[in-house]
Amino acid sequence: MTSGNYVHDLMALIYQDIDEASLIFGHRVSRRADTRLRDAGVLEPIERVCELLEMHKTIPSTRRHILIARTPFLGTDSTHRYRNISRISFTLLSIVSFSQTLRTKARILNDADWALLINSLDDNAASIEHFARVRGLDYLAALAKVAPLWNFLCPNGSPKLRGELSRHRSTPLPTKRIHDYVVPDNEGAEPTMPMFENADGVMVARIDVDRFYYDAQQWAIYRRPRRWPREWPYPHNPTTRRRGNVCRGCGASTDERCDCDPNTIPQVLRPLVEIANYGAKGIGVRALQYIPAGSVLAPYYGQVVPTGSQADSMYMLSMDLGTTGANIAADYLAVIDAKERGNWTRYINHSCDASTGFESANYGDKKYNVLVTNRPIGIFEEITVDYGRDYWRERHCQCGAEHCIHKGRSRTPTPQAEEEEEEEEEEVEEEEGDRGVEQVSDSEVSDVTESSGWQGDDEDSDEAAQPARKRRRLR
Repeated sequence: MTSGNYVHDLMALIYQDIDEASLIFGHRVSRRADTRLRDAGVLEPIERVCELLEMHKTIPSTRRHILIARTPFLGTDSTHRYRNISRISFTLLSIVSFSQTLRTKARILNDADWALLINSLDDNAASIEHFARVRGLDYLAALAKVAPLWNFLCPNGSPKLRGELSRHRSTPLPTKRIHDYVVPDNEGAEPTMPMFENADGVMVARIDVDRFYYDAQQWAIYRRPRRWPREWPYPHNPTTRRRGNVCRGCGASTDERCDCDPNTIPQVLRPLVEIANYGAKGIGVRALQYIPAGSVLAPYYGQVVPTGSQADSMYMLSMDLGTTGANIAADYLAVIDAKERGNWTRYINHSCDASTGFESANYGDKKYNVLVTNRPIGIFEEITVDYGRDYWRERHCQCGAEHCIHKGRSRTPTPQAEEEEEEEEEEVEEEEGDRGVEQVSDSEVSDVTESSGWQGDDEDSDEAAQPARKRRRLR
């Protein structure tokens, strides 16, 4: 294993330690937090730095700042190594002090590996700070420990520390879901929330959900498709697991009771990820841990809308209902639209060399499209998926992969390509005609709902989803 890979493994463990520490040391834990932090070893790095700075008290103030600035960058003494981190920021030191991995490696790493780790901590300081804040880690208790001594040593040179303390006291984050925010590019900058333009042209925050959103009234205005399962009334939630399908979590059939939930069962990894900026590609998903090949990461959640509902959203994923036993166009009776509401999987960017793909899977009493890795994914690597050829008919791919479908291709389509696209569009229209999906009048809506015997869903639906022409297909 190279030093770079080894340091990446250490960074993954540091994130994991911070995540676990947030469960114990949440915001405003108690007044006895100082004792608990010391017992857990969290205050050791801060106190070591304080001891190092304490030595400079007797030095004349005219030379004190020079000596502090000359603290060695490297050294086998963990005290000096903690000082390396504090020179990046005291906030970073107070956060990584919660990591047992960091405190152990500060004593035993060789200089070369420690220098690489310091560089990685510096490069990802904004990510680590954001991760700790979203997770609700109470690192202010440790950070405040430094303030009195530092103010004494450098009364005219501590605005940075004061700024760090005041910033975190005044801007708490109200959620513990890392994907509710986009990681800021620089440490100290405020995170932003992903937004979308609603039907009124107003930019609003997206809603994070961990389940499907089904609106029976929206389905009632469309006739029952020809391939609709016979055992279901209409309208009916199409994410329901059909008879004969086996749960991927426990292997139970529909005749057996099964409470498997992809949000809780161990067979679904639910990795540590964050939403980051990727330049021209926009925001995307970055892994904060190593992910093995073949791992089920999470379902694709959103609003369940009928196929053929004249959707117009970039966040739609066709859902295979298993009516014909194959992933073909005629078998898609629903799409999942995550434009307004969904989970972190909606932010995954396309790549022609994708690291994941969508697969149909049953868990409990529901059918899902789950994200599955097709190769290992390293920490800090972007998670990508192939959107499919249909998505790129009117768009230009910018993934930058070696074998990108648009590399070296003109944006202007050739006559042959236009003819092929027209043939494909005719095939899609024929398939939609076969499904018998057509809109009915308002006077027929009540008849359709009453004849099904369906009483409606518990959720309110003040707004309809914004559906789409081009959809991501199961690959």
